[in-house]
Amino acid sequence: MPEEEAKEEIDEELDVTSIAGVGAVTKQKLNEAGIFTILDLATAGPSEIADATDWDISKSVEVNNKARKKLVEMGRLEPDFVSASDLLTRRKNITRISTGAKNIDELLGGGIETWAITEFYGEFGAGKCVTGDTPVAYTNDENMHLETIAETYEKYRKMNGEERDGDGFVVPLRTVRVIGPEGTPTSADYLYRERAHEVFRVETERGRAIDAAARHKFMVLRASGLGWVDTQDLRPGDSIATPKSMYHKGTCDLTPDDAFFLGLFAAEGTANPLSISNSNGTLVKWLVNYAETRFGFSPTLRARDGNWVVLFRNSMRLLLGKLADSNSFTKEVPESVLNGSEDVIRHFISGYVEGDGHVSDSFEVSSNSKKLIEGLAYLFSALGLSTTSYTKTIPTGLHYRLRISGLDRSRLVEVPLLTKRLQTPALVNSKFGVPIAAYLKSVYKQAIGGSRWHVRRSGLLEKSGTIYEFFTRSAYSDSSLSESTLAEVERFLAERVEALRGDQAALRGLDMGDSVAFRRFALSLSFPLNSASSALGISRSGLNNYFRRGVPPKRERSLRAALEREMERRLALLEDALLAIAGARRYNWDEVVGIRTRIHDDYVYDFSVPGSHAFIGGNMPTIMHNSQICHTLSCMVQQPTDAGGLDGGVVYIDTEGTFRPERVSEIATARGYDPEAILSRILVARAYNSAHQELIVKDLGRIVEKNNVKLVIVDSAVAHYRAEFLGRGTLAERQQRLNRFMHALLRTAEVYNIAVVMTNQVQSAPDSFFGDPTRATGGHVVAHTSTYRIYLRKAGKNRIARMMDSPYHPERDAVFVLDEKGVDDPPEESSKRR
Repeated sequence: MPEEEAKEEIDEELDVTSIAGVGAVTKQKLNEAGIFTILDLATAGPSEIADATDWDISKSVEVNNKARKKLVEMGRLEPDFVSASDLLTRRKNITRISTGAKNIDELLGGGIETWAITEFYGEFGAGKCVTGDTPVAYTNDENMHLETIAETYEKYRKMNGEERDGDGFVVPLRTVRVIGPEGTPTSADYLYRERAHEVFRVETERGRAIDAAARHKFMVLRASGLGWVDTQDLRPGDSIATPKSMYHKGTCDLTPDDAFFLGLFAAEGTANPLSISNSNGTLVKWLVNYAETRFGFSPTLRARDGNWVVLFRNSMRLLLGKLADSNSFTKEVPESVLNGSEDVIRHFISGYVEGDGHVSDSFEVSSNSKKLIEGLAYLFSALGLSTTSYTKTIPTGLHYRLRISGLDRSRLVEVPLLTKRLQTPALVNSKFGVPIAAYLKSVYKQAIGGSRWHVRRSGLLEKSGTIYEFFTRSAYSDSSLSESTLAEVERFLAERVEALRGDQAALRGLDMGDSVAFRRFALSLSFPLNSASSALGISRSGLNNYFRRGVPPKRERSLRAALEREMERRLALLEDALLAIAGARRYNWDEVVGIRTRIHDDYVYDFSVPGSHAFIGGNMPTIMHNSQICHTLSCMVQQPTDAGGLDGGVVYIDTEGTFRPERVSEIATARGYDPEAILSRILVARAYNSAHQELIVKDLGRIVEKNNVKLVIVDSAVAHYRAEFLGRGTLAERQQRLNRFMHALLRTAEVYNIAVVMTNQVQSAPDSFFGDPTRATGGHVVAHTSTYRIYLRKAGKNRIARMMDSPYHPERDAVFVLDEKGVDDPPEESSKRR
């Protein structure tokens, strides 16, 4: 805003020049830093004032205190000490905003409170969806099915009905279990769908092609470690998780010979006439013997173009099922095989390979049927074998191929081939190993690396040449690790953890005043002593002087504290790395090679999976995985006080691009409000990074007063900090910045007596992959600054709001729904209230 305009708007009594010691030149400097009024001056930190004015810290503290005292005299701030009875009187002036749901209002003691920060976090809303043609594996009762997610939705919609849910629709599921991240069935409550204008196409090196909505999550391994990543944030080079195995034994009465026959028919059979054509005499004899033994008839043989055509009778159609009526473009893996034992699956694959497979030092199957190839990919996964998919164009259309690549080729000896022979290659490593090298090398550099002398002392030079080269050669940064190499790296890192714990024990028993003991301790350290120099504010050479001359008595305490912090930092990095290794080896990995958006204008779908929030889907098995309340509050706060509002405006700080004016308009219309009037009083600030977000909050004071703002929404508060500050090495700076931001919000709420609502994300960490990842992000900084913390989760078609933290409310639940009114009470409770 231009300075002239600022002068016109700021009351003379509130101008910073009303404070003794602040002149015109200083005012200009403060204005440039976003400090325009004595309210800004009182709520700014002394260091912030010092940075803006070039004052020393003592003068900044003095001016900050003067501003606060003046505001106390004006009645705009409480004095430093106030009696509890006076505080109670002031709290009677606190007002509340209805959330739109009576149940949540009661949970909060009447609604969203002014003079406070209310935090909502959890798995809330949709947007984590895939397109309808995405294949999914699920079980119903005991049997596995493989079909598109749209087919599954339509099947259960006809059986169980469809209900409105927020921006989309849900279908209840009663006996459905999807295949979870570790390849085992996990109960799903609902299937969800909503319309999406565009989706992202994710393509991988091994041939996966997945169309997913922007907020759909994939488990990803990056140089910064393991975590769930939205589709819109994926980038080429990311490694996404795929299941190591997804075996499920359902109802199946097939014998191994039945399975072999079905595999051979899927590869070579025709429906009219019911027959198999093959030139291999051994296979033809096997088919004749199988028909005689299993069905009691001798099939007719006809010679044609160098092949034998084996003609079968209709009595075999029951066994063949859909295969008996399919052509080469419509064949699929029978459900009886999907639910078979591992032996049945091996024999089906063997039959298919004998009919339409290539075997040498590689192993490849092909088909004109996309659905058949997808089924074969899932069968290979059931045996713990990863595949690579290819397509090529032939005169009749696309032709699909699957190849077993990488270290899995050595396990193909388990497939019982009848006539073909596999040449098992001697494999030591593969590009399809665990792509964790860049992350582990980064950890090594931060937690272990030092001079060559310290590398030698760490024992690394005595390790195998592979491990030494892995950590020290740049050529290994982009490589994947075999299980044997990963195990060696894991053992080495575990040894360094024990060495650091030994350092901690030695430090606790060290007399720093004893120069000989200190020198002995410094020589025994598993990391360079001078790495603690920056924490002490001295040079590395200065710290090295302590080794030669002894530690000055006035530095003993600070040096001990600095070394303790350095040990803790290194330990945290190494322990995180060991966790990441344990998590990464539970999966196979595939590299993203391309990602682009495309227009969709159709439904996208998602399973509601309590606990893991993840399921396996895609053309090849892949692991795939909170703004409604903010939109509703934006409408509610503008209503009169007798209607649950404060007759005030809204500042909506949008950090993730989730604000939707059309959704606000829909909510307003459904509640009987004028949508144009509602939208006109919402000021949207799109924050593009953490620094921009902090700048917006710094300028809030003037915006609040000028526009009679009663509610500030930050959606979401922590997203930018998580994206910009990756890894333990940046944790301290991130938490300091986040702490300043949170306290600026809290001061704004208290000074202007407004309500602040922020949404938060759930924690994404290796130990949360296999349970409910519902720890709010931001750590103690956010937890201690938020006045109220409410956890939101799905419970079928309803939602549950749980009070997790409050100065005086009990921990309990409130049930609500999402409908055309936004946040609302369940229909049965709304009717009771009426």
